[in-house]
Amino acid sequence: MSSELAQGPRASFANIRSSRTFVISTVAVAVFVDLFIYSLIIPILPNLLTDRANVSATKVQITLSGLLTTFNASVVICAPITGYLADRWSNRKYFLLGGLFALAGATVLFMVSRNLGLLYLARMLQGASASIVWAVGIALLVDVIGPKNIGVAMGWVSLGLSIGNALGPLLGGIVYHRAGHYAAFIMGFAVIAVDIVMRCLLRETNRSQKSNEAAEVTIEINNQQPGLEHRQANQCPPGLFSIFKLLKYPDMLSSLWSVFLMTIILTGLEAVIPLHVELTFGWNSQGAGLIFLALVIPTFLGPFVGMLYDRYTSLPLFVAGFVLTLIFCPMLAIIQSWSVAKVVLLLFFLFMIGVGISLVMVPGMAEISGFAENKEKDDPNLFGPRGATAQCCALMTIAMAAAGVVGPIVIGAIQSTSGWIASSITIGAFAALGLVSLLLKTAYERLSL
Repeated sequence: MSSELAQGPRASFANIRSSRTFVISTVAVAVFVDLFIYSLIIPILPNLLTDRANVSATKVQITLSGLLTTFNASVVICAPITGYLADRWSNRKYFLLGGLFALAGATVLFMVSRNLGLLYLARMLQGASASIVWAVGIALLVDVIGPKNIGVAMGWVSLGLSIGNALGPLLGGIVYHRAGHYAAFIMGFAVIAVDIVMRCLLRETNRSQKSNEAAEVTIEINNQQPGLEHRQANQCPPGLFSIFKLLKYPDMLSSLWSVFLMTIILTGLEAVIPLHVELTFGWNSQGAGLIFLALVIPTFLGPFVGMLYDRYTSLPLFVAGFVLTLIFCPMLAIIQSWSVAKVVLLLFFLFMIGVGISLVMVPGMAEISGFAENKEKDDPNLFGPRGATAQCCALMTIAMAAAGVVGPIVIGAIQSTSGWIASSITIGAFAALGLVSLLLKTAYERLSL
């Protein structure tokens, strides 16, 4: 009796660790921590470069651009490798733990570094960690949740992304200026400690069982269709080639393109709004950071948007999201002087743009991450015995990283050369491009029927 009582609590705790709620919470926290640490460094870097790395003031901006490019290049290089390995190995949890140690190592380097080389190495480690969180963490979600219910889960993940991206620079700047260099990084390590506990407690489901089930289904199909086995033998072998095979599907390309464009819009806004608010309203960097709460608040709708995706399809959500951003991004151009009414208008415009971003990003990420499993319903061995879910997530990570470079460079350059009106219209043009692409894709599909 006593052994049964002892096993009861242990079994209950094990069930909690592998439950959908805990897995979603762990991945959402992992995404939050990844973005929090990344953006925590942003307000600190200029002083870190001049005071500790001895970079001259005239070279600070180009060095910041170089560090940003290094981070995104690391993501683009590491994501497909991580996705491939995560799909081949049965346990994704160890990848997540490895990514966390890379993030902790990068944070240590930022804290103690006094030369530029170590700062570049730190950004490379951050990029590797981000590729693991997005490629492996989201794939783990699909393993547990399944593609049918992934929308709501991605809503919570997008919430973690937005909150981390908003709180990182805000708290980083406040703590750095009021408590000093080391205090800001100690705050970062405290957040990482919470992430370590959750990732260690995570209990992953057995993916090898899924592989065996897929193999059994494939054998059954081959027995019913004798010629199918020969045709499959002549197909591109599963593995690294799966990431290229995924790019042959128009639906995958459409979702990647939508996420890419909306990430350009988001990162472009993040690049130009702080300076414009400082110059137009006379606010300091903390006030400029607070204005982004108008973009973050709509992400609380993420789980609801995910529920709509699970119940319907991505197309109407994509269209609604691009229409909202197309309407309200160009309207930012009227914010060219300070008044209470203009501040209220700016907050309203950013809020509506934030709604549009959520309407595209949540279903887009859900559709990409669950794409391989949806395709494998007809052919369980299409991408090999262990599937290609992590490689789908790797493609999404690459698209977002590439947009993270294009957005600030293009929109920032237009802001510098042509002004606020031109940059606002350009951001709206990216939304128009996304909307036109969706309409053309829909028209082509209907004509092909």
